[in-house]
Amino acid sequence: MMPGLLAEAWRLWRQHRAVLLPATAPWLFLPPFALALLVSAPPSLPTERDGDVAQIWAEAFVAWVGAEGYWYLLAHLVAMIGTGCVYALLLRGVAVRSAIGMAARAVPRLALASLLTGPVILLGLSLWLVPGLYAMARLALVAPALVVERRGVLAAIGESVRRTQGQGLALMLGIGLPFLAGWLGGQPFLAIDQWQRAEQANPVVLAIADLGIGAVAFAAALAQALVVVVAYRRLPR
Repeated sequence: MMPGLLAEAWRLWRQHRAVLLPATAPWLFLPPFALALLVSAPPSLPTERDGDVAQIWAEAFVAWVGAEGYWYLLAHLVAMIGTGCVYALLLRGVAVRSAIGMAARAVPRLALASLLTGPVILLGLSLWLVPGLYAMARLALVAPALVVERRGVLAAIGESVRRTQGQGLALMLGIGLPFLAGWLGGQPFLAIDQWQRAEQANPVVLAIADLGIGAVAFAAALAQALVVVVAYRRLPR
C-alpha cells in the first residue's frame, strides 16, 4: 500500500510549493532558527556512567528547563500550526488564511495529543531509535484527523493506530527518512554553532549556521508532513 510514498510526497511539493513555502515558513522555519540563534541549548547528556555526574546533569537540565524550556514549548506549539496548515491545504483544499485558522484552532487538541503520545515516541527513540520511529508511524495520522476532521484526541489516536495497521514498517521508512535526514543534515550547522559559541563568536558565521539549522529543520518537518498527507489519502478508513 505504501510504495512510492516519498515519490508522491515529492510530487505534492513540486505541485504546491508556491503555496506551501510562504504558508508554512513562518511556522516551521522561524521557530528553530530563533531557538538556535537566541536560546541556549539544553545541557548535553553525560557520557560517563557515574551517579554523581548524572545528578549534576539532572540538576543542570532542571535549571535549564526553568530558564529556557518554555521557549522550546512555544516553538513546538507554533510548529503545530505549520504542519496543521499543510494538512488543511492539501486534504481540505482551503485557502491559506482558512488553513492557518483551522490549524490554530486545533492547537489545544494537538498539544493534548502530543502530551499523550510524546512520551511513547521519546521512549522509543531512546531505545535504539527504531521503536520511536515505528511509534511515530503508527501515530502519524493523529494530527491530520484533529485538524481536518476535528476528531477528539482519543478518537484520532485510535483511528491512526487502526488505519496504519499492517503498514507501520513501510510508513516508518517514509517518515523516518526525512527525520534522519533532518537530524544528520543539521549536525554540520550545529557543530559550527557550538564552535562559534565556544570561541569569540563571529555574528555573521553564527547567523549563517543558525539559518542552516532552521532551514534543515523546516525541510524535514515539511517533508514529514507531506508523507503523512500521502498516507492519509491512501490508507483505508
